[in-house]
Amino acid sequence: MMESSSSQTNWTAILLAVGSGILTAMQIGKVPPALPVIAEDLELSRVTAGLVASLFFVVGAVFGVAVGAMADRFGERRLLYGGLLLLTLGSLIGGLIVETGILLTTRVIEGVGYIAIMVSAPKIISFVARPSDVPFAIAIWSTFMLLGMAIIMVLSPFMLGGIGWQGMWLVNAAILAAFIAVLPLGLPPEGRRGQGGVSPPQASGGAPNAAKKGAVAPYGFDWPGAKTLMARPGSWLFGLIFTLYSLQWFAVMTCTVENTRAIRGDRWSSSAEKAPEPASG
Repeated sequence: MMESSSSQTNWTAILLAVGSGILTAMQIGKVPPALPVIAEDLELSRVTAGLVASLFFVVGAVFGVAVGAMADRFGERRLLYGGLLLLTLGSLIGGLIVETGILLTTRVIEGVGYIAIMVSAPKIISFVARPSDVPFAIAIWSTFMLLGMAIIMVLSPFMLGGIGWQGMWLVNAAILAAFIAVLPLGLPPEGRRGQGGVSPPQASGGAPNAAKKGAVAPYGFDWPGAKTLMARPGSWLFGLIFTLYSLQWFAVMTCTVENTRAIRGDRWSSSAEKAPEPASG
């Protein structure tokens, strides 16, 4: 049983968990500004260009439940490391190999890393924070998407104009690798919540009963819990609301750059790569 009344909130671990979310959001935000340049370089159709941006989220929607089950089996700390490694690998390969199929594959890899961090980071925050600090800590976590998107949106014009979209991918990979290197310095090992540690791997599917009886439950997906959740109308309503929000958000973030350049007459070309025309007269 986890005791947390005497524990102190580990703010370093919380900031690292939030930092992992910010870096994840940067991998989402790096695509919309670079998409016109990528489409021009690789001669992508509008459909394929849309896949470059959307595969990231599709993977998360398809494998979200499975990744959540992995957190129970292997522990949130390992899942966080795994997600960051996948993001690093996807960004590195995408920046080194210029090929449409490879780029799409790397977005799938990054998508798995994205959902791994989305599942593990909030749970780590809840375990390293005192109960009285959990609401504030989760509120800090909720800013990760805005901060990550804002950072990469501000930096992307300079990087696209200076090192191109592949360079921007490699810079993101380097930042992720550096973050992984410093993560062990502040993220506590797996342990009890009362000790400020990250939750250890747990057995799912009847684990509470097994714990009471002193038995070890086998690893597996919590099907009874899933059935209970799916039977509640509120769960479906909440999912529908979030789906509609995500569709609108994704459409705006992905299409705004392209539509703006089309209105200006630039179409798929990058304004950062165009030299200013000399004034006439």
